[in-house]
Amino acid sequence: MVEKSHSSRPPLLLVHGFRGSPKGLEEIASFLKTAGYPVFLPEIPPTGKNNSLPDYSPESYSNFLKNYLSVNEINQPILVGHSMGSIICTAFAEKNPDLINKKLILLSPIVSKVSKPLASLSSLITILPNRPIDHITFNYLYVGKGKERSVRKKAWSLSKTKKSDFSSNRDLKASAKFSSSFSIADFNFKKDCLFILGDKDRLVSLKKLAPVANKLNAKVEIIKNSGHIMTYEDPKLIAEKIRQFIEA
Repeated sequence: MVEKSHSSRPPLLLVHGFRGSPKGLEEIASFLKTAGYPVFLPEIPPTGKNNSLPDYSPESYSNFLKNYLSVNEINQPILVGHSMGSIICTAFAEKNPDLINKKLILLSPIVSKVSKPLASLSSLITILPNRPIDHITFNYLYVGKGKERSVRKKAWSLSKTKKSDFSSNRDLKASAKFSSSFSIADFNFKKDCLFILGDKDRLVSLKKLAPVANKLNAKVEIIKNSGHIMTYEDPKLIAEKIRQFIEA
């Protein structure tokens, strides 16, 4: 049961990405809760043992979030989406703009569809055991150069998954296809946007990000020496960037 809050600050809904889970955003959430914000961390399908969608489309993900807001009586939240979560949040912003705050925050935003070689790797998800997939994706997405060993250890711990973490292999594969088939540029919405990303993000090209940020008139914050899973690497700094944007 989600505990409801009577805080005067706007609620925040943190939406994790593909093969992620709420635990990957918990440290950011903790800093924001300490600052007085009500924070909600839904499990986004197919994460969660019985957490499935009828199909993996922008409409289904938007309906999932809409239902989550209704069930938990969350009014006008600020959506904060990481990676695939950025696609889900922008799809929701297009379809249900009046249900959310005027501000929208995207972490490691997917500004263009992933390359075909990376998209083709999705088929491996239902063939290889989780541990090899975890190692491959972690070493590709994590930077950590010059950071303490404890940071890498924590990030790896948050990245590890089990088959039981997901509703089914079929759902996982369908979600992988969704994540590689859309980008935030596919959706039309009018919100005050903040993009936060690592300068060494291998999935988000700074060159491709610029025109999307210009189109949306988005503010861009770059986290130095951080990669796509910067939420695991620099949670305190990210939480502070989020606060500054909300309170400006």
